[in-house]
Amino acid sequence: PDSGCGSWLLEPQSTNLIPYSEDFSQWTTVGSPTITSNYGISPDGNQNSTRMELDASERIYFILSASGDITFSVYLKGSGVITLRDNTNVYLQDVTLTSEWARYDLSFNSTITNVQIQNQTASVLDCEIWGAQLEQQSYATSYIPTNGATNTRLQDIANNSGNSSLINSTEGVLYAEIAALADDGINRYITISDSSNSNYVRLTYTTTSNQLGARYYVNGSFQCALTHILTDETEFTKAAFKWKENDFALWVDGTEVATDASGNVNPENTFHRLDFRRQDGFFPFYGKVKALAVYKEALTDAELQSLTTI
Repeated sequence: PDSGCGSWLLEPQSTNLIPYSEDFSQWTTVGSPTITSNYGISPDGNQNSTRMELDASERIYFILSASGDITFSVYLKGSGVITLRDNTNVYLQDVTLTSEWARYDLSFNSTITNVQIQNQTASVLDCEIWGAQLEQQSYATSYIPTNGATNTRLQDIANNSGNSSLINSTEGVLYAEIAALADDGINRYITISDSSNSNYVRLTYTTTSNQLGARYYVNGSFQCALTHILTDETEFTKAAFKWKENDFALWVDGTEVATDASGNVNPENTFHRLDFRRQDGFFPFYGKVKALAVYKEALTDAELQSLTTI
């Protein structure tokens, strides 16, 4: 769930390289911290969190090897300041804990031999911990539990839905309420097509930071190329791309942000396929989706404004 409303979560394949993501008694300690397993209710609703009582500068760490893009994440709650860091102490993040569970993460590019959690409070820090994860990704993906071995979650796939009776090639609207998993310069496509890379509609997070794009292709040539810079592509936005002969428009959060009054469309019954990627499998849409709809007619400005207003 997100903001009280459920959403589809489409993620890449990832591996949790920490083999003991919930059993912190398996981690190495510096000092003499008190580790109490199965202490409280964790974010997954079970009594499997761990209580840690760390004196000043005491820490726990897990030995492993990784290099390249790395993201370390963990769920914590309590009081005081705690540091997430790598073994070189070059990449670190201080976080102030609260009485509510929160997931904290640290992303960097390096070669490491362990990841550490250290008390930065001058006195004893009393906190609960659960769900540690280390991925060779530039951002944190959803939690992958482990118990004695690394664990891999396969890539999410959503494609090849829709049919010609529900998708109009000559006019229509592709609407989505979406958020990217990260602003990391990677294309993320939602496409309507004829199962080729020659004739299709696409709504895209582009390689430009926080840029949303929309294009319509006929015989491999784009008929319009609309773009808009968002405040933050990782936050949900409502976007609608309208196509019709010589009438293309991109609407975002209640505002018409880009138009093109010149361009052709495909013949009737061209489109029949909907994918969360480009049809050939490239540029998968790694993100969150609260809503997705395809309209068979080009909606009016008033309808588009109403549809995309937050």
